[in-house]
Amino acid sequence: MIKYLLALCLVLPVQAQTIRIVTEDFPPFQTLTNGNIMGPMYSIMRRICEEANFQCKFDLLPWKDAYKQAVDGDADVVFSILLEVPERRELFYLSPSIVTTNYSFFVTSRNPWKYTDLASLDNMIIGAYGPSGTSIVAQEVVSKRAVAGFEPTTLIIEPSIVESFHQLIIGKYGSNGAVVVNKDVGLALLKKHSIVGPKLAGDIKQITYGFGVSRKAKRDDIYPRLVYGLRRMQMRGEVLDTLRFYGLKAAAIP
Repeated sequence: MIKYLLALCLVLPVQAQTIRIVTEDFPPFQTLTNGNIMGPMYSIMRRICEEANFQCKFDLLPWKDAYKQAVDGDADVVFSILLEVPERRELFYLSPSIVTTNYSFFVTSRNPWKYTDLASLDNMIIGAYGPSGTSIVAQEVVSKRAVAGFEPTTLIIEPSIVESFHQLIIGKYGSNGAVVVNKDVGLALLKKHSIVGPKLAGDIKQITYGFGVSRKAKRDDIYPRLVYGLRRMQMRGEVLDTLRFYGLKAAAIP
């Protein structure tokens, strides 16, 4: 695969073609600031486009719209996309991992509860943003409890991460409630929206993000060229340095 990608540089066209890339407001990975998309994953994707000799048009949309447009082929690429979802391989050519983070539980500041294992979720109500990678991970936890023979766990889906935090604070999930959130995203949103109260209560699993090229994209060479650009940046340490600047962890290079 690597040899193929490296050989690809010999046949990249001189004139850059235009492709459309969609994303969502997902700090700290990418966010809209003063009308401009900012953040480490946006910076990395922009540089990947340069390496791959693509002129990339970026649009920031609500996640459900960005995801649907990429699935339908109205957009060529979507990021930042959770890679550990097997079903997505039927819809996208998924990139190698770019950034590593964790899905975690958050609780109110007055709640001493800590997540240790499935048993520690007894009598808990869980909130999660969805449909999204977040709700997929939350549902995995609920399903694992059921398979293990524990009492059913209530999962409530909210329209946004911020809304799940607000519902946690006002007690919608009860005094022992918790929400599932990407750790880095949760901490960034708490700061961005000046939300006081929620705190980390334990990690669920490590996950990685990257980009997905629509299987309905209008060009067949998008995926190999973008992966070629990503690999060049990873080998130079550019991805590592960009993510480290924002306090984020680069995924291991296979």
